[in-house]
Amino acid sequence: MVLVLVALAVGSTACQDTGPPGAGRIRVPPADASPPTVTLTAWATAADGPRVAVRGSGIERRMTLRAKTGALELVATATDPESGVQSVEIWVSKFSSFCGTATCTGGEPAVTAPRVAWAVPRRHPGQTTAPDGTLPGTLELTTEIPQAPLAPRQARSVRLTIWAKATNNLRGTTETAKLVARYDERA
Repeated sequence: MVLVLVALAVGSTACQDTGPPGAGRIRVPPADASPPTVTLTAWATAADGPRVAVRGSGIERRMTLRAKTGALELVATATDPESGVQSVEIWVSKFSSFCGTATCTGGEPAVTAPRVAWAVPRRHPGQTTAPDGTLPGTLELTTEIPQAPLAPRQARSVRLTIWAKATNNLRGTTETAKLVARYDERA
């Protein structure tokens, strides 16, 4: 698993930014009782690839991958019109199983870090910031799904469970419902 960290500066600096908010910017208030909203959208680039979106208050969604090549494109979008978005992360958990003629094996490693992350320096009350953040990511299916051919009566299944997390400048955090992308193959 390759951890990719993407740090994008969205017009933010570490210095005090106490002037009037510019176009598309907001002033961080002393308190914000609500966390940011976050949406994760995924689509497969293979022919007839499905497109699925999950939200912070939504339910788990499932998609079937029709090919083990191409990419699974991901976009996490977070918004907090009160205190702005400080970070957006995309997390991925992968469960793989393989069944031979007599036995099946499988497992899911622990997820300890986001697969893709974006953050700007935290802004404090009175400073200005952007109200939203967008994080693109890509899962290469040729890396995520074993490509070796199966022998007769063998089967393989790969389940990618994906979710996004967002944090505002006052440390309010939320995450999307899970999105499960599954590929099954049988010889």
